[in-house]
Order: sequence, then C-alpha cells, then structure tokens
Amino acid sequence: MITISGRVQLTFTLPTAVTTAFHFYQDIHRILPYLPRIALVQAYGAQHVRVCYLSRELNAYDVAIYCDVHAEADPTSYTIRLTPREAGTPVKAKSSFNRTEAYGRYTSTSIFYPDGDRTGGERTRLEYSLELAAELPKPWATKLVPDSIMDAIANSITNHRIHEIASGFITKSALDIPAWAAQNEQRIES
Repeated sequence: MITISGRVQLTFTLPTAVTTAFHFYQDIHRILPYLPRIALVQAYGAQHVRVCYLSRELNAYDVAIYCDVHAEADPTSYTIRLTPREAGTPVKAKSSFNRTEAYGRYTSTSIFYPDGDRTGGERTRLEYSLELAAELPKPWATKLVPDSIMDAIANSITNHRIHEIASGFITKSALDIPAWAAQNEQRIES
C-alpha cells in the first residue's frame, strides 16, 4: 500500500468584501469547478457530494482518490468547512498496471476576515487549508519499489499537487467574484 497525506495552509487576499466572499464560496457546487484535479462524481444533496481527485503522475500512472464531502458554513464566524461524510458505497481500493484508486479523506477550512486597504477599498483575507489523505494499492508497475521509497515519492508529489490545487482554486475563483457579486448584490445584502 502507498500511504499519502498532503496538506497546505495558505493566505490570500480577495478583491471583495468579506460578506460577498463568504456567500460566493459557501456553495459547494459553485466552487468545485475552480478546484484543479478535483471533479464532481455525484451530488447527494445541496452541500453533500462525492468528488474524485485524479492525476497522472510521472507520465506513467493514474491516481484516483474518491471522497465524500459535506460543506458546512458558519456565517457568524465566516468559516466554511468541507469535511468527510460517507454517503454512497465507499470505493474499493484497486490497482492495475498503471492505475491505482481508493477511497480517501478530503478536508478544507476557509476562514474569511475583513481586510480594508489604505484607499478605503473592501478586501477579504482568506486563510485556507486543504488536506487529502488515502491508502492506495501500488500499481503493478511499481510492485518492486520498496514501500518506504514509494511513500516518500507519493507524499512529495501529493504535497506539490495539494499546493497546486489550493493556489489554482483561489486564483481562478477570485477572478470571478466581482462579476458574481454584481449579479447577486441584492441577495447578499438581505
């Protein structure tokens, strides 16, 4: 088995007020398309989904990690948490010559803080953490590689990918917030 665990904690500045940013990010279906390498597999409810992390590594094998995730938003603390919550049948771990897949754990926390600048503009500071963990069977092509070496390589790659997902998520989504805010201004204020 390959044991992986990737985690990143980053801080970003968003070009909008804290209330607007919180409302934008609290809808899991709206934010999922902004997450690189993460795809919606199934929706179980308004804020409960199954996603799949999918990545081709070393141009040689595919890694697929399925996770059931529930989103909880707390408007009093401007905090959004995505936490594991099983819904469907867990994906059974399996591997082939150049693919491995399993059921894993995806968690993230977003905390929004007002961050006005010197010119009086409204901005938001977002403290964002993301973690992905799983135990994957080794692809057949790597069976001869010792577990300790495979774990080290896999964790190095996973940490790089998690950073890529978090950075891509915030960069892409921040570009769309102003247009979304303009279209939803009345709904946000009520």
